[in-house]
Amino acid sequence: FFRFGFGYAGSLPDDFQEDAIAALAFRTNKTEYGPFGNKTGNQFSIQAPKDNQIAGFQGTSSNVLNSIDVHFAPIPSASAGGQPAGSAASAKKLEAKGGNAGNPWDDGAHDGVKKVCVGQGECGVTYVKFVYEKDSKEVPGNDHGKKTLLAPEEFVLDPNEYITAVEINYDNIFGTESEIITMLKFMTNKRTSPPFGLEGAKSVLLKEDGHKIVGFHGKAGADILHQVGVHVKPISK
Repeated sequence: FFRFGFGYAGSLPDDFQEDAIAALAFRTNKTEYGPFGNKTGNQFSIQAPKDNQIAGFQGTSSNVLNSIDVHFAPIPSASAGGQPAGSAASAKKLEAKGGNAGNPWDDGAHDGVKKVCVGQGECGVTYVKFVYEKDSKEVPGNDHGKKTLLAPEEFVLDPNEYITAVEINYDNIFGTESEIITMLKFMTNKRTSPPFGLEGAKSVLLKEDGHKIVGFHGKAGADILHQVGVHVKPISK
């Protein structure tokens, strides 16, 4: 996940019979991701103009990606009332806990959480999806991990209910490349959810006194969840 895309670099294979993108790398205002693919000697890059971000992509494809181009848009300024999508000026990001594997994901910060969906497998938590509230509208987050044959369990919050903490259990299970999330449990201002999964060797409670959880981030593999972290925001008086 990245908030702003400021540029990307691409590579073309030297001996491919048709022009194709062999690798992509992305640079944001905070870090770099990639390369995704195999780098070749024929490289090019596109950089966003000053005070602009990459806001969209276009290109051509056959059975491979043949070309790629970008759309630019101005970076919203805080003075103009603009905020990057899914962020909040008063939100704070708490470090994700679990194993150091998988690809990072981040739903960003919203006004609150309306629903939690958790899928489980034989070893641990395989899937999560969160539904948020932003400006009085329902905002579904992305799927993270992979659903199994078992239907995901849901924890639906009541009006005026908010999540204050999440308990994370994680463990190093045989056959996994790193520690995985084995159980999640959510605490609200009214109640505690059932445990989703089984207790692991390590347990941590993510919370910030006087704050509520307004977003989630973490790391996920192809079919397992490795890390979970949260965005928090002060509770309105």
